[in-house]
Amino acid sequence: AYREKVQLTASTLQSDKEELTYTYRENAAAELEKLQQDHNHDNPVVDIRYGLDATQIHSTTKEKWDVITFHHPHLGLQTLNDDEAYHARRHHILLCHYLHSAKRSVTEGGLIHVCLCGNQAETWQLMLAAKLQGLELVRTISTQTPFHAIWCGGGGEDDRGMMEVFREYEPRQGEAAPRRYRNGRLGSRHFLGRYGYKHRRTEGERHAGGHLDMNVSGSMHYVFGASQNPDTTTAAEVTDDSSNYQCRICMEQYTTNEELGRHQTAPALPIYDAAGEPSIDRVVTPNDDGNQPRQLQLKLQQSQ
Repeated sequence: AYREKVQLTASTLQSDKEELTYTYRENAAAELEKLQQDHNHDNPVVDIRYGLDATQIHSTTKEKWDVITFHHPHLGLQTLNDDEAYHARRHHILLCHYLHSAKRSVTEGGLIHVCLCGNQAETWQLMLAAKLQGLELVRTISTQTPFHAIWCGGGGEDDRGMMEVFREYEPRQGEAAPRRYRNGRLGSRHFLGRYGYKHRRTEGERHAGGHLDMNVSGSMHYVFGASQNPDTTTAAEVTDDSSNYQCRICMEQYTTNEELGRHQTAPALPIYDAAGEPSIDRVVTPNDDGNQPRQLQLKLQQSQ
């Protein structure tokens, strides 16, 4: 949609190209080819990172991005049927650690995005997760809105100027996703559906059931920035007792230092089902050279 206007880093939890294309056999190969075409023609920098955990961005690279985005973070449905409260808690932990890592990986004044659907924001306590990381909500945006409103705002006069700078290109012929991803049949009319965006199950074509698509009714973009409120208490400030084995990021309690260490290394990985359910991350960003128009360095994170 933005081509040379955006410097893109795409990432996935899958360890390599082979695992990614095996898991998402219907789509991955074509999407990778499209990214390579953009790399060769329109966008000089389309970087793909494999094996990147959304909760460990800061420990994987010292790079900084202007915007980090994560569409539909999810750890699979395996725990939902067994214990809804535990399922919600696992996703709250995922959000806490993603927001913590992303905050440490954005430029000064950078933005952190997450897209959730239905009542996930409430059930998974998104706002609490953000507060614990010293973040505040900048804006919420419908997924039908042009995607660049995430970083441009789209409200005041200055915002409208930036919206025009980042105005999207017309889709190429044949680029749009199938109609069911664009007409609301699956609960969303995502703006990027015209450019091929699809939301698929965490486990992709490995899913043991009959439906590979997920209904994402009520999807919203939530955009956060560093809190300007001096009274905001972060999780790191809540616990200051080294003998208390509590994670300072998500406030989860453990009984030993070893347990806490394992949690902090991999706080929220998918639980595999009988079909061998994996997970996929993706990340996006804007680049600032001090001039306007600026090239956006965008980090996209697909559902985990």
